[in-house]
Amino acid sequence: MPQYSIDDFQVRFRLSRTSFEQLVAELSTALSIRSKKVKIGPEKQLLIFLKYLSSLHTLQEIADIFGASESSAHVIIKDVAKKIRKHIQPSVIKWPAKQQNSADIDDGFQQLKGFPAVIGAIDCSHIPIRTPKEYPENYINRKCFPSIILQAVCESDLRFTDVYCGWPGSVHDARVLKKSPLYHEIDEDPVKKFPGNTHILGDSAYSLTTWLLVPFKDYGNLNEK
Repeated sequence: MPQYSIDDFQVRFRLSRTSFEQLVAELSTALSIRSKKVKIGPEKQLLIFLKYLSSLHTLQEIADIFGASESSAHVIIKDVAKKIRKHIQPSVIKWPAKQQNSADIDDGFQQLKGFPAVIGAIDCSHIPIRTPKEYPENYINRKCFPSIILQAVCESDLRFTDVYCGWPGSVHDARVLKKSPLYHEIDEDPVKKFPGNTHILGDSAYSLTTWLLVPFKDYGNLNEK
């Protein structure tokens, strides 16, 4: 690993060496607790985790690459994911700062496409999985492969501000939104999430609301105006 060039490292782990070192620094203390049990240091734990996320290798292959047992690799991957969610996610994936009016909102979307007062864009992505043994038909999406759904909101610079995952692939995007914690927070206090008449953008899979703007549905009766 130390002999990899900067480019080689990023190709193999899909993360820059600089970002990797930052992650090690932020998670070192938390991962040191696990390292006492599995006898593997924080840096190596994080490499195992990243290799699992960035490749199609089996757990056994990853364990062989790093000279660890398969059971240790399995424990490490789950533990690192929990540590990232606990120690890093809250400070990285967060809703835009509560501004008092739309003039204070980042105008990235307006600069890109001339759309004012937009604080994010929402969509869903299908994460491929192996077909589950129980209720397999529920996981087959419209593109005919098994998946779970990841819903995300991001800003104009592609930074995530909200992430929600886990529904079976056959569920409609609009239903995923209505079942998400984000929707319930908005339902309780929309002004808190969208001050100054701000809003997010979505595609035609979603319903139009005061805080979610979607394209006009064209049933053949829309003219250019």
